Amino acid sequence: MEAVVQFLNENSELYGLYINVTSVTAYGFVDDEIVHKLCEKYSAMVENFENPHIFVDATLAGSTSEAMKAFSAAMGLPTITTCFGHDYDLREWRKLNDYQKKYLIQVLPPNDVIHSLIRRIVLRQNITNAAILFDESVVLLHKFKSILVNTGISFSFTSVSSKTLVKNLKRLHSLFFVNFFVMGTIRTIRLVLKVASKLGYLEQKYSWFLLTRDTGEIGIVCRSCSLYIVQSVINDKCKSNLEKIFGSEIEPELSLSFHFDLYASAFISIGQILANIDDDIGEFKTCEEFYKNSTAIIREDINLLEELKKDKPIEPTCGKIKFIANGFSHVEFGMSVTLMTISNNSLVHRKELGIWIAGLNNSIIPTDGTEPMSLNAYSIFRVVALENKPMIFKDENHTSGYNGYCIDLLNELAKRMEFKYIITSADGGGKPDKEGNWDGLIGDLVNNNADIGIGLYVTAYGEDVIDFTIPIFDLVGMNILMKVVPLPNDLFKFIHVFDNEVWFCLILAYFVTSLLMWIFTSCKPWYYPSLDEKITKKPEENRKIRIFTLSECLWFCLTSLTSLGGEQAPYKYSGRVVAATWYIFAFIMTCTYTANLAAFSTLSRETSSINSLIDLSKQYKMQFAPLNGSIEMDYFRNRAYIDTLLYKEWEKISLNDSLTDIERSSYSVFDYPLSDEYFKIWEVMQNTGFPNTLEEAIARVKNSTSSSEGFAFVGPSITLDYAVLTNCDLMVVGEEFSLKPLAFAVPSGSPLRKYLDEHIKDMTDEGFCEVLKKKWWSNNPERMICPEEVDTADGMSIHTMGGIFFLLFAGIFIAGIILAMDYWLLKMNIIAPAQNTNKRTEILKVKGYIK
Repeated sequence: MEAVVQFLNENSELYGLYINVTSVTAYGFVDDEIVHKLCEKYSAMVENFENPHIFVDATLAGSTSEAMKAFSAAMGLPTITTCFGHDYDLREWRKLNDYQKKYLIQVLPPNDVIHSLIRRIVLRQNITNAAILFDESVVLLHKFKSILVNTGISFSFTSVSSKTLVKNLKRLHSLFFVNFFVMGTIRTIRLVLKVASKLGYLEQKYSWFLLTRDTGEIGIVCRSCSLYIVQSVINDKCKSNLEKIFGSEIEPELSLSFHFDLYASAFISIGQILANIDDDIGEFKTCEEFYKNSTAIIREDINLLEELKKDKPIEPTCGKIKFIANGFSHVEFGMSVTLMTISNNSLVHRKELGIWIAGLNNSIIPTDGTEPMSLNAYSIFRVVALENKPMIFKDENHTSGYNGYCIDLLNELAKRMEFKYIITSADGGGKPDKEGNWDGLIGDLVNNNADIGIGLYVTAYGEDVIDFTIPIFDLVGMNILMKVVPLPNDLFKFIHVFDNEVWFCLILAYFVTSLLMWIFTSCKPWYYPSLDEKITKKPEENRKIRIFTLSECLWFCLTSLTSLGGEQAPYKYSGRVVAATWYIFAFIMTCTYTANLAAFSTLSRETSSINSLIDLSKQYKMQFAPLNGSIEMDYFRNRAYIDTLLYKEWEKISLNDSLTDIERSSYSVFDYPLSDEYFKIWEVMQNTGFPNTLEEAIARVKNSTSSSEGFAFVGPSITLDYAVLTNCDLMVVGEEFSLKPLAFAVPSGSPLRKYLDEHIKDMTDEGFCEVLKKKWWSNNPERMICPEEVDTADGMSIHTMGGIFFLLFAGIFIAGIILAMDYWLLKMNIIAPAQNTNKRTEILKVKGYIK
């Protein structure tokens, strides 16, 4: 103020003004004292006919500022105030009429404009949480607190104090804040960064945005870090103008420039108004007069706002003040957004990303004219994984060193939420010791050594100490992995339907029956004359008469075994009886063979009599156990403990002598003692020994002698299904049990859970999870096509019925050889072709059928 008064008075001839200022100091006094002092000086001026022409309110906020506004509004004094807040933050100026709005003017100081950039950055970069630290240069008003309201993010405001800074930063870190905004002087910023560097909070995992009206250099404040610096842009001409007015002490330049220009413009503007009216600006009352008649003075002829909008004969020192009616009056200034990267205590990179022109809704203008690059450093989360192929497994060819279903899901989350991660593996799921300290994956989350855990099943005891996201996979249970003992391929399996003795008796019966039929049909029975007469009367049927030679009898019995029947039966009754008996025999043998062939093929496909955990517990040849230290091992140990505990409680109650007979009968059960099924299972597992790795467990299963003797692995169904997918000599038996969801885990109370849930739900709705399932199961390149998968009808394969085709080909081959021999014998004149068409009649005569 002194500089403005001195400047205008020294140039009074140029500006036509001479300024006389009466000041009232508000610092160090309570509100009543301030108002009393103000009224004393003001009333003295009015009584001495030295009426004030303008009232300059330099208070920033609070009840004192409201008292000043109530005073200026009541006395009708043209007022310029640089307090913080928007229209509704100024309670005493909320209901100004149209005349009062023309001379009661609020102009926002630079610091009250800069904070709006925080909201722009948060919305532009989709930041999920923000911790805002500020010093005494920033006034914590309702408006300032609400700059991130309705953004959907978690935020916190913390005042910077050297005594409590360490404690406050640790508290913010424990609340998982990774985006920090520091607003204040360069001195404050350096203090915050120095403490944050010692605490290790300047790593790449965190984003630091430094907003200041100062123009000085922040300097090297950390060993290695990346900082986004938002500073006011002050050009050389501006600095030169300020040095002419204030000398060398021109910090903070932006605030000095703003107040100098505002006060100078206000004084010149009120001077112009006074020059254009004949009289003074109107009536004035002392405070005593106002108390007697509490009617506020209204200046209808004073339009200070309109006069301020006009160009002034004074050149702005740094930025022109923009006056807006009923709104956001402020100085127009620019702020640069710069990325500064420090490594090994040296500045290795500094780049100006863009410029922000002060305004309520102004965006950052990129320096290169394109879409601005990301202004928030990627958050780097510490991920701890519990290996479980194909969900998570080590893969040197993958960028993170791991691969699997969960890794693909995590990468998609990182892409959508814009974060990076460092992944390590855990020794196990985790369990507490006697003192309640957790180890494994849960221990890393409980002790804040990790931000996200993957590959862990949702359990009741886990939910007590950590939080889980919504499920990322279907309910997953336990199952049993066993060895598939392949049946030997037998091309002539159809022959094994009957024992060798049965086949021998069948062949013997065939030859004996054929021989007997030939003998019986060769004898002349008593009805021979009638047969002779029948043949003589119908000589045209001679060709249809079947001559039952020995070869014909063999052929007749052979064809009778098929569905074609035996063709023409013998004429003689004895032969017919033999044929009928053979028909019955052949029918029974054919039916028996068909039925046994179906049953034989069905039984041959049965591979194991073990189909559940109960079946395993009832036999002794097959050992079984889960992985050592796994959640499955904990499950069986806990079930055994519960069974034992329940039995002891039941025994204590049922053997209580104080019970009546009726009461004791209510505790009577058929299973005495109570079922100790899981206790026995746990004992068997302990005697078997727990495999330490999945590879060891699968190797023990493969070394089993059969599907009913050896080792069975009890593990998560996902792992077992994948093992079967990649090994044709393994199989999963029974149905899943102990179903539980699979989800990502975060430390208890972590705000990260909310955002993970939202994106996982979106990916599930979009079908992304189903695509991953197909990738890792249906379309997995490691998937093996096993013989069982080829035979989709689950019937007898070519490996079991191929012999019948060999039999067919052998018969055709033999027939070809016989045909060739016939032609060779004919060619060599060993046999002669038939010359007489009545040859058959001659044969019948020789056989005695025709005279």
